[in-house]
This record gives sequence, structure tokens and C-alpha cells, in this order.
Amino acid sequence: MSTVEQTAVQEIGGHASAPQAGGTLAAIRRLQAFDGLFLRAEHLNAITDYATALATAIGSAGGAGVVEGYGLYLSAGELRAAPGLAIDPSGWPLVSRQQISVRLDELQPAADTYWYVEAVRDGAASGNEPVQGLLCDDPCGGGTTRSPYYDETVAIRLTAAVDPELAGWSYEQKRSRLTSRLFAEEQSKAGAWSRIPGDPASGFATRSWLPPDLPPGRDDAVRLGLLIPDADLQRWQLDVWGARRDRGASPPTRLWQWRLGMRPWDVFVAQLLQFQDMLGYTSGPSLVQTLVAHLDTIVGTLREETKAQSVTRLTALRSSLATGEPVMAAPLEETPTELLQRGILELPPAGFLPYSGGLPEAAREMGARFGDGVRVRICTCRPVDLALAVQNAQHRDRIPLDRPDQPADVDVLIPVTADGDRPVFDWVAFVRREEVSCGEAAAKEPVDEVDVWMLSVGEDREALTAALRQLHDGDIPGDARKAGTLDYPARGWAVPSDPEYAAIYAAVETELRQSQVLAFGVVREEGRRPLGALRAERLAVTFKDDDEEALPEVYTAAKEGVREAIVLVFHQVAEEKPPGDGGGGDQGPGDGQGPVG
Repeated sequence: MSTVEQTAVQEIGGHASAPQAGGTLAAIRRLQAFDGLFLRAEHLNAITDYATALATAIGSAGGAGVVEGYGLYLSAGELRAAPGLAIDPSGWPLVSRQQISVRLDELQPAADTYWYVEAVRDGAASGNEPVQGLLCDDPCGGGTTRSPYYDETVAIRLTAAVDPELAGWSYEQKRSRLTSRLFAEEQSKAGAWSRIPGDPASGFATRSWLPPDLPPGRDDAVRLGLLIPDADLQRWQLDVWGARRDRGASPPTRLWQWRLGMRPWDVFVAQLLQFQDMLGYTSGPSLVQTLVAHLDTIVGTLREETKAQSVTRLTALRSSLATGEPVMAAPLEETPTELLQRGILELPPAGFLPYSGGLPEAAREMGARFGDGVRVRICTCRPVDLALAVQNAQHRDRIPLDRPDQPADVDVLIPVTADGDRPVFDWVAFVRREEVSCGEAAAKEPVDEVDVWMLSVGEDREALTAALRQLHDGDIPGDARKAGTLDYPARGWAVPSDPEYAAIYAAVETELRQSQVLAFGVVREEGRRPLGALRAERLAVTFKDDDEEALPEVYTAAKEGVREAIVLVFHQVAEEKPPGDGGGGDQGPGDGQGPVG
């Protein structure tokens, strides 16, 4: 090679500075043995250190997180961590083969404090061996002993954190509010590309597409959960998935998913599981409560039964525990309650809910669970399509439940039989709806979202009168149940025919077969009364039998700023027309299906 060529190679090549004698510049050092080397402990340690450095480098390249085990349990003033395997951020394996217990009575809980439960590397020297052949020792002397082994172990550490707003949250809401905030903080710290208009992190010009520098330092702990003091500071709430991340994608995969506005898979799964776990604790009686109730029944009848009968009862209880019926299913059998009332303020982009009803009542029950902060659309599908629907929601926004002024669009997916007649499981899935408009679809005429409410008063005249008074003021009665939301063309009154509204129509038709109906249109301004009356009348007569009276009594109310609604009041006695309507009650129903002029 010529001198010129050699120079060129030197200019374009490069490497880290070589370590000086006895220096520590090398990232990884290995032993280069040679004949005549006096092999000492430092050389053997260099061999093991080299193997360790390679192993941890490969471990860190795969990402940190829990591989298996490390479940957390609260019991009698102790926090217990099950055996498990995790990889810390440095790539070191945290292997535990026995349960680790941590006493909680030494903590000093405060209203604004919570704790991270973390697994960290620990260890101690062990063994005892005599030191042989030290050069400066007398060969005939007694010598010394050393510990030749080091046992790698794992410790559970509780690290305190402070959130000033924690003190102001109710017992029911603490867990949901804190985890929601931590999910958002995780996204922000990862440098995620924001999807919030006006957020400085949502800009394009400020984005960097270059690989980031290696972080200056990192904590080598693996988080396993959160420990949150109750309002009385005497008990604890334990949340696993608000902090724990199972080992998933490599660091660059996770980093660029965040930077491109996506959500890493392990974070999506953690958010989904955090909701499911919290739902299990808030959906009904706990397993312990259920067991105590069963045992109380057995103990209360012991004196009146033979030993054989008592054994039969205990055997049945054991069978219930082993099979999950009915004890394990108890948390799922409670009457549906609005999630907000259980302290759940925000949902993941997708999840699962218990449901044992049929298709006709699905819209009503799901509407009751999600509340006014969500617009629910009922969909049916084959069971095999559910998994893909949930996976496709991975990168969508979380679902707030406490913003009725900005309701989120959510699809409830009910797995059905091949003929589509009935649900096949005791659960349904929900996903935040995709919101994409393309081409002509983007230029479609705007729609009016109209909530459909149903109220059954039977023969109770007082209840009917009270409900109508509220409706005349533009208020929805508290005991009305929401069947769902219809999308009308902006100035049209024809009943929407989209199949997604089938559950709403089925619920209306069921009630119409048993009762008479008063239709009430609630609109947001006076000029929309005729439109509200026509929509209410058309919905009320569409599902009546042909031999019944064609037109119901129709009334309207206008109240500024309300969500427009149709309220169908079902009753079983003929009522006089309420006085003082002054609105759409005297409007003749229109037979046309087009817009109101």
C-alpha cells in the first residue's frame, strides 16, 4: 500500500483512546494471557469481569423489565414479593428464588406521599477458605482466611415520592388519578411526540431525527409497583401496573416509538392491565369478603347439621375456589355501575368489561357504565376479530370519563355466535374509535349528535308529573337511562338507519310493546324546537305496530348549552297533556324524511 493510501485510511478510521498502563479508559477489558505470566487473583477476576461485562451489555441491549414472577401482595402489615426474574437497566439479571417480605410499620405515610416498590441488586460474601502461599507469609505460619464466594441476591426497596395533589384526592380516586398522571409523566419523560394541539412538544421544526446521546446516568432498579396510603394513613392501596413494565422491546425500539408519537407495547399492556386489575378490586365483593360470607354460613349451621353435611358444604366451597365458580366470579356479578362512581376516571385505549346481558339491552347497560363522558357505539363481531381490534388501539389516546363536554367515541365489541343472535361470552371489549376521514368522507355534511334517553314510570302519575316538570326545564330526569347516541344529518329528522344503532332501536321497541309513550325533544336553542319535535316523534312511532295509534304526544324544551336529546317516557295510564309547553307540542308531525326548512 502506498503512503498516500495509508494516510487516507488513517484519516477515515477511528477508535477510542487506548488505555494507559493500569488505566481504566477501556469500556470492556479482557485478559491477554501469555506463557510465563504469573497468574494471580486479579487475572482470574479480570476473566470473570470480562464475561460479566459482555453478559450485561447483551442484557441491557434487550431492555430492562420484569421477565417473570415478582408478584406483589399485602398481608398483615407486610409487603411480599414473589420469586421472579428481571433485568435491570444495566443488563444485570435480578434473580430471586424465594419470597421477600418488607415490613411497612417503619414507613411514615403522609397525605402527599407514595412509594415505588423496586427490585435492586444485592449480595454478600460467603464461604471461608484459608489463604495459601502468600509471598510475604511464613509458610509454616497459621495464615489467614477469606471468603471465596459472592452470593448475588435481590432486595426490595421502597422509594418515596411526593405529589402535592395526592392529599386532595378522595380514597376512591387516588389510585386512578395517580396512575393516570404517572402514565402521562412517563410519556413526557420519554420525549414523546405530543398529539395535543398547541403543546410545544407537538411541533415539527423542533423535532430531532438524530440518535440521542447515552443518558448520563440511570437508576439500576426495576420497579414492581406502587404503594399508596389510604386517606386514614393506616391502610395501603397497592397498584402494580402503574409502575411495573414487563420486559419487551429493545431500548431503541421503545425510544423511537415514543419519538414518533406511538405507544410502546409494554406500556400499552401495562395500562390495559392496570385498568383490569383496578376493575377487579372495584367491581364487587372481594374474594376475601366472599369467602368469609360462605364460611359464616357454614359455621352458623354446624350445630344444626351432621358432620357429613358440613363436610359436603366445605367440599363445595373448595370446588368453587378450584373452578372459579361462583366465588372467583363474584366481583363480576354486581349490577352495572358507572365507572366514575367507582373512582375510575380514565381508561386505556382498549380493555375488557364483564357483561352477561343480551344484545337489546347492551346500549343501555354500557351507557350506564361509561357515563356521559363517552359516546358508546355497540358493535358485534366474531370472537377472532376482537384481538386485532384491541391491538389496533395501541397508539390511540386514553379515554377520559370525566369530560362530558368533550365525550370520547368508544366502540363496545360484543362477540356473538355465527348467526349473530346472542353473545357467546360473559365479557365484551371496548376500544377507542378510529377517527380518520378521507376524501369525500371528510367533506360530508356535519351531523347532530342526539342522545336517546328512556324513562319507564309505569302507572305512577306522580313520577310522570315530576319527570315532565324536569323535562320542560330542559333537564334529564335522574332515573332515566341512556340507550345511546344517534347521529342525525344537521337539519334532518329521519331516523338514522345505520346498523350500529340496532341495540338502541331494539331497546325502544321492547318498551313500546309494553307501554304508551310520550316523546320529548330537548334542544339547545329556541329555533330548533320544530326539528327536535319531529325527531322525537319519528323515533317514537317508527317501531310501533301498524294497528296502534300512529302518533304519540310530543313535547319540546329548549335550554342553552345542553346536549340535544330525545327522551321517551313510557307509561301505562292515559295522561292529560301537560300545560304550558309553548314549544313543539303543537307542531304537526312531518311525514317527510328530509331537512326542516
